[in-house]
Formats: sequence, C-alpha cells, structure tokens
Amino acid sequence: MSKRVLFCLSFFAWPIFGAAATFHGVPMSCVQSAASRYGLSADVVLAILRTEGGRPGTVAPDPNGTDDLGPAQVNTCHLPFLSRYGYTRSTLINNPCANVMAGAWIFARCLAGTPNLPQAAACYNAGSHPWLAWQSGYVQRFSRYLGLPAVITSKPKAFLFVSSGAAG
Repeated sequence: MSKRVLFCLSFFAWPIFGAAATFHGVPMSCVQSAASRYGLSADVVLAILRTEGGRPGTVAPDPNGTDDLGPAQVNTCHLPFLSRYGYTRSTLINNPCANVMAGAWIFARCLAGTPNLPQAAACYNAGSHPWLAWQSGYVQRFSRYLGLPAVITSKPKAFLFVSSGAAG
C-alpha cells in the first residue's frame, strides 16, 4: 500500500475513531460487541449513533414527556423492560457500553418486525408512529450514513415492544 493511501486512511479515520478508538464517546469495542450480540453490523450501530447524535451524559427531553438518554438516545419508554436486566436511567445516561447494548437490542427488535433497515430506523426513532421518523428526515439521514436509498417497500405498521428476549 502506498504511503499516500496510508496517510489518507489515517487522516480520515482519526477524527472518527481518534487515538482511543471511540465514536461519540463510545469505545469501538462496545459498538462491536453490541453489533455482534444482536446480529447487526458495526456500521448499522455507528449509523444509529451518528443519527441520534447523543453522547455519554446526554438527556434530551421529548415532546411526549419521555427522555432520550446517552449516545444511542435510548428512550425512557423502554426502562420498564430494560430494568428487569439491571438497566437504570443513570446507567443508560452514563455508561456508554450499556447504552449502546440497549440501543442495539431495540434496533434488532425493530429490524425483526420490518422488511429493511430504513424501516427499522423509523421504528427505532418513533416506535409505533414510524411515519414521524420519515417526516422529520431521520430515516433519510440514517440511510445516507449507510449509503442506502430511503424508500418504503411496504406500508409501515405500528411496532410493539414485547417483553420477550434479553436486552443485555
């Protein structure tokens, strides 16, 4: 490999992963573990993080009275289920690895009930109101990060989170 290619790779990869191999304050080892555990690619988990834009310590209030927590902006509506596995509000806010693991679980549950990644992103962002994620541009941003077209291949449906399966 030429020196120029190596320079370009190191120059462009450094701002994304940095010397400590993190993305939005999340160690890449956590991204890879969460992706592997829930059958996702690391690129999908990174697209979630990039689209959500959270960081450890982040709490973003939603208009519906819930909050989005931490790097993957895990919504507090999931806490009743996640608490059965030891997750707390504080854990989701301050522990980037636990947050990404919970986010990957939520996304994998969405993907299991949808025909494609863009619709799973709509579910992840807006739950039982996926059209809101399309209207806000969330799905388009997520899809762009993965180089995918953001198209609906079937009519979006409401998604329910059932309490089967472990979250972390």
